[in-house]
Amino acid sequence: MSLVGAALMGLSALGYITGVVSPLWLMIGTGAGLYIGYMPFGAMLFERMIAATKTIATAGFMIYVADASGYLGTVTLLVYKNFFAADVPWLTVFLTGAFVTSGVCVVFFLLAMGYFRTKLVPTVLETKVAKPAA
Repeated sequence: MSLVGAALMGLSALGYITGVVSPLWLMIGTGAGLYIGYMPFGAMLFERMIAATKTIATAGFMIYVADASGYLGTVTLLVYKNFFAADVPWLTVFLTGAFVTSGVCVVFFLLAMGYFRTKLVPTVLETKVAKPAA
């Protein structure tokens, strides 16, 4: 689901640049893409990641770190735009951010999927194979 959200964000920006998507649908698509990409982590994926790694933890801390990263990114973007790129239009910054975020998220989601497949497949096989009685 997160992969779909990241793709929706990038495709919305691409659609706007090519003229297929109106500004309203650009905002709806990028907002929905971010929401679809982020919400599964807070709802269930953080809990499953903790279970997969057999770490004693709670999802609350991971949700806090994800939120704090988002706030830090927002502040960094505002500082950079206002002090180092004041002449760049906000639309350019927004579209560039949408493309970069979409691309980075797709890559990291695929890497995470590969990692957890290798991490979980042996565990699933171990639980399905009947062990001989000793």
